[in-house]
Amino acid sequence: MTEHLVFVYGTLRKNERNAHLMETAELIAERAWTCGRLYDTDFDFPAMVISDDHRVYGELYRVDNAVLHALNLLEGYNGEGENNHYERVRRVIFTDQGEYEAYVYVYEGQQMDEKKAIVDGEWKGVENDV
Repeated sequence: MTEHLVFVYGTLRKNERNAHLMETAELIAERAWTCGRLYDTDFDFPAMVISDDHRVYGELYRVDNAVLHALNLLEGYNGEGENNHYERVRRVIFTDQGEYEAYVYVYEGQQMDEKKAIVDGEWKGVENDV
């Protein structure tokens, strides 16, 4: 069985609306981060863009091919060089246990509005609102 490391920062995190897709995944680190910039899309999910000047916080999981396929469908990833909603790229992920290389779904479409930047890099979805 092939396994993959995946960093999640939005609706796939614990207690978020798509967390059920991660039920069979192995949680490697509940607190992890990578270099990037997080934005509010106004559609109840965030978008991360690659940036060396900011951090995005999330969780690191080990997943099998079936889970990775489900994540690809959710994120609108059809393969490298295809017309994707999110691109799946490898990034260095930092945890208390050390550094890992993992897949991250990033947005590479039109320029994001800086007013929609999530400055602290921490997505707080609908389920986490107080």
